[in-house]
Amino acid sequence: MKKLYIIDGYNMIHRIDRFRAQMVQSLEKGRSALVTKLSSFQAQRRVAVTIVFDGDSALGIYPESRGSVEILYSKPPKKADDLIKRLVDEQHNKNDITVVSSDMAVMHYAKASGCGTMSSEKFFSYMSESGPESVAEDLGKKGDPQLSRSEIRDWIDLFNRSESDDEKG
Repeated sequence: MKKLYIIDGYNMIHRIDRFRAQMVQSLEKGRSALVTKLSSFQAQRRVAVTIVFDGDSALGIYPESRGSVEILYSKPPKKADDLIKRLVDEQHNKNDITVVSSDMAVMHYAKASGCGTMSSEKFFSYMSESGPESVAEDLGKKGDPQLSRSEIRDWIDLFNRSESDDEKG
């Protein structure tokens, strides 16, 4: 089994400025920003990612996925915390699971069940430390006027594709 990260979606959005700023514009923009970042992380690290959001029957949206990231919504009156606990209980190899939340009750439950835990803030830092966005931000801080962020991302994507092509051939 791949390493599985179960993410407490709204908890992370509310804890991380980048996502919270998007959510101020709209709930969908906040979710989309988080899902995009997690999709990139999932592809780079080749891990499984499940994001759990509190559901709202008015939204009419429940299980879905974007790329290889699974997106789940709790069904009211259940909360995301309840669904995260159920997901933890359903997994056989708890050593391969990390629950990401800054909610102490969720973290204690996951830890007591044998899963790894990580706060939303620490996980965001972890997934950002080696991704293309952090490389672009580092270069931007050094005042490199020759490449834009999108050019840097394009080069990183090109090199990543070349490496995977080399591994196949």
